[in-house]
Amino acid sequence: MNKKRNLLLLGFLLGVATNLINKPVLKLAIFAGLAAYLFLTFDEWEYKERVGK
Repeated sequence: MNKKRNLLLLGFLLGVATNLINKPVLKLAIFAGLAAYLFLTFDEWEYKERVGK
């Protein structure tokens, strides 16, 4: 009985840890991708403005 309870507790804790890890990583990946896209778009616009297209 104690072994089953420990396994259930371990499964719950691993699920919570996975849930906490994945969401910030996903948010960070989305933020970094958006930041890179915005930077590259701005860089291209600034280059066209400076050179005169």
